[in-house]
Amino acid sequence: MTIRPEGTEQFAQFGLVPIEAHQLADELHRIADLAQRAGWTPAVLTDARAYLPGMTDEQIIERLDRLYRRWDGFVLGRRGMLDRRAGRALAAELHMETLERSAALVEQHAKTLSGIPEMADRLSELRSSLQDVRQLFAAELERYT
Repeated sequence: MTIRPEGTEQFAQFGLVPIEAHQLADELHRIADLAQRAGWTPAVLTDARAYLPGMTDEQIIERLDRLYRRWDGFVLGRRGMLDRRAGRALAAELHMETLERSAALVEQHAKTLSGIPEMADRLSELRSSLQDVRQLFAAELERYT
């Protein structure tokens, strides 16, 4: 392997066996993870908390890391703060998860509720409303992916 810095005549040559290449890749991955984590400054976490209320720093970092990977790193905006689009995507994702849990609970109890005549129509309305909100958040998520 030869490394040549641009604009210079200098170079270095070295060889790697496959196990060394894997070890080097693992080490580079570890360094990249540390560098990425260092980017989640207290100011970025505070900014993200506005979109992810009630979450711990670790939960926020986990979501930022996932978004960072999906967006190929374009999560921070001007002055190293969370990009507004990224914040909105995080919020939409959180709301979609909440909606899915709510819809699952409705479906879990749908049979019991549909057996009560006064509840059958309301259950249909609720299901319809949940579907409308799901479409709204799906469209929102689509805008940010």
